[in-house]
Amino acid sequence: MKTETIRGELRRLANLHDGELTARQVVEAATDPHSPLHSSFEWDDDRAAVLYRVWQARSLLNTYEITYTRPDGSTTTVREFLSVLTPSGDRRYVLIERVAQDVDMINSVVAEFDRLLHHFAQRVENHSDLKVRGRYQRVTSAIGELQEDVA
Repeated sequence: MKTETIRGELRRLANLHDGELTARQVVEAATDPHSPLHSSFEWDDDRAAVLYRVWQARSLLNTYEITYTRPDGSTTTVREFLSVLTPSGDRRYVLIERVAQDVDMINSVVAEFDRLLHHFAQRVENHSDLKVRGRYQRVTSAIGELQEDVA
């Protein structure tokens, strides 16, 4: 019920702005303690500041790239730190050279790639009415084949 209330409020706000919203508009509407959106946000400024800094740290860790030399001698640019899900369920950013030496970390990164590919294929399918399916048909077919090979 709460989800539908929030969705309804977001749609109401979007309709006030020709079907469009910015994140700032949502936050501004949510400042009203009586808004259905209010409880979706952290209003303790000290806690919100910490959470924002954590988000900034993630952004920072995703910024840096290195040139990687493949075994065949070709080079490519890759993120220097990879987000790895640990067996305990938390995420860590790990130097790519360390990930490359740990089978469990490699498997975690591959599982994340699989999840992202599945999510991408699902989004394309869900938005087929926007005429995107044909544009990405080869990609989604390859994802389907990959998922069949893994299963």
